[in-house]
Amino acid sequence: MLHNLQIQKILVQVDTIKSPYEKVKLLKKAINIADGHNDIEWGFDLRKQIIEEEKNTSSCIEGLPAFTWILEIFDQHPDICNESDFMLEYKWMIQAARRNANVSMQQFESIVEDYKTRLLRNGFSLHSYYTSKAQMAIQQNKLDDAKEYLELRKSEKYDDLSFCVACEIHDMVEYEFLAGNIEKAVSLAADIFSGKECCKYIPFQTVCIAVNILNENGLGDSAEQLFKITDFTLGKMEDADMSNIGYIGKLIYFLTGRDKNKAWEMFEKYLPWSINCEDYYDFQFSSGALSLFKGSGTHRLNVNSEISWYKPSGVYELPELYDYYRNQAETLAAKFDARNGCTNFTDELNFRL
Repeated sequence: MLHNLQIQKILVQVDTIKSPYEKVKLLKKAINIADGHNDIEWGFDLRKQIIEEEKNTSSCIEGLPAFTWILEIFDQHPDICNESDFMLEYKWMIQAARRNANVSMQQFESIVEDYKTRLLRNGFSLHSYYTSKAQMAIQQNKLDDAKEYLELRKSEKYDDLSFCVACEIHDMVEYEFLAGNIEKAVSLAADIFSGKECCKYIPFQTVCIAVNILNENGLGDSAEQLFKITDFTLGKMEDADMSNIGYIGKLIYFLTGRDKNKAWEMFEKYLPWSINCEDYYDFQFSSGALSLFKGSGTHRLNVNSEISWYKPSGVYELPELYDYYRNQAETLAAKFDARNGCTNFTDELNFRL
């Protein structure tokens, strides 16, 4: 039973560390110990914890394989726990799968339908299932499908696996913006913009989408007013909000045309969050940052040495940065469009070029 003590000591260390990345490294070490002793109970609990910690980052490197293991072990040993005990993690992994361009549409649909089966088997409603379906339809720009799923969601009971009210309003606002119903979108978002409905991600994400849509439709003054909300929200951000890196890319794009110095500050400050970030976040950050690098000349940046294009001199050629991020964005756009069966990502990128 010595391995139990080893694992418990690691968990004590985990509790003393703030960085979720460092927590994940320690949890991987504990998982290796558990697996080395064929201790599936520890392996199960530790993998749930690694999913929870990685949720606080912009990446999902360990979470998907960890959850695949959980499903396989549960199906082999259904007495290890109640199936409902890991349904929350399942919900988050569906979001990660949607953001991963290497997960095929067939695989995604299989995952979501398996989730649906387990929801019904455990007495949950299909509320979170329709949210997942609607979010993928929005990503594909299949607005008729998105509208259908959002309507179906309304008829389902709100339960412990439902997304929060703020996130659900965000889905509807994003749909209305994409459908061109700007006034309706802004009206729906009123409780978000006022702060009445909020969560860890909202209103920041909603505002980042809104400022660009409003600005592109000649409503720059309204966009500027909304930006003040993001200024306030960013001031309260901690490392646990690293998953906002894609939305920060949207904000950089908006700011480049209005306050370029501010855009550069934001790029430099949050750039470390883009390291190994998920494909969807990577695309949004890369395509949004492109606007900063147009033209010739150089720019001095205080950049983390872990950044792939880091230079000790701290002086960077703008055309080189432009080519790097354009290649990133084009590669991801092509992969997402091939997966999603549309040109949505390429169209968004071309608009920003």
